Amino acid sequence: MSIGLHRAGAIAAMGLGAVVGCIGAASAGTLTPLLGATGPGIPTTAPGANPYVIPPPTGGAVVKPPGTASGAGPPASLDASGLPPLQPGRAPGSWRSTGSLATARALPVVAELPDGRVLVAGGSTARGVTDTAEIYDPVAGKWTAAESMRHARVDSASTVLPDGRVLVAGGSSDGGSSTGGAGRLLRSAEVFDPATAHWTATGSLRTARRSTTAVPVAGGALVAGGADADGHALGSVEIYDTASGSWHTGASLHTARSSAAAAPLSGGDVLVAGGVAGSGFTATAERWDAAAEKWAEVTDLPVARA
Repeated sequence: MSIGLHRAGAIAAMGLGAVVGCIGAASAGTLTPLLGATGPGIPTTAPGANPYVIPPPTGGAVVKPPGTASGAGPPASLDASGLPPLQPGRAPGSWRSTGSLATARALPVVAELPDGRVLVAGGSTARGVTDTAEIYDPVAGKWTAAESMRHARVDSASTVLPDGRVLVAGGSSDGGSSTGGAGRLLRSAEVFDPATAHWTATGSLRTARRSTTAVPVAGGALVAGGADADGHALGSVEIYDTASGSWHTGASLHTARSSAAAAPLSGGDVLVAGGVAGSGFTATAERWDAAAEKWAEVTDLPVARA
């Protein structure tokens, strides 16, 4: 599960607790959402497997988290001026260690808060699925405990809402099984407010799901696809309304898929691509037309992936 900032570095919560930072170039760069970047108004990383690219001015690094991209909003540049300066003797594009998570975890939700800190919550641990949360301070390079979620969950969808709060929805309460079952799925959703550092319950999804994508849209968020309790891909779509805290059904995807990548496009549209469909990976992609509130198939990815 990773999240990145470029210039002095990128932070990546890799694997089950160790965290490393990438030393970037000295001048400010931007974080470009391809199929799953994170940041205020940019998709956050939720469970699955979606890459994002941090393109620096004079060199680059690709971070591929084991989490599914979710979230949206217009692409935006990120100001990394508050990050620590380059360390002497370290070349741009190199990695350095930073503070480790207090709790080793897999498939948590990850979101960059409006002030540049990083929220990590939930996931699967050696003791099972957890509700604990931690916040990373990129200046201090340290993690601190945050208020726990209302429900322990793994492989959930998450995104930063237009108002800066973090929406977390669905997932599994027990992580599933090695035989492919998705476990006890959740419909519940909750919101983390960085201003108060508290979680509050909000309206539940109409359909319990995991391995789904969440993207911020005007007035709320869009959740598309995912997997049901038997691990079968879903094509259904739900739209969250921030004002009422409720969900309504949107037009379904052309291709049912889980662990897909999602990214915001100009004008409020959303791109969903790849994922697991049927018995394998898919290269298909489709675009949500925000004005018409329907999906249109677009050019396939060169390589099927999830």
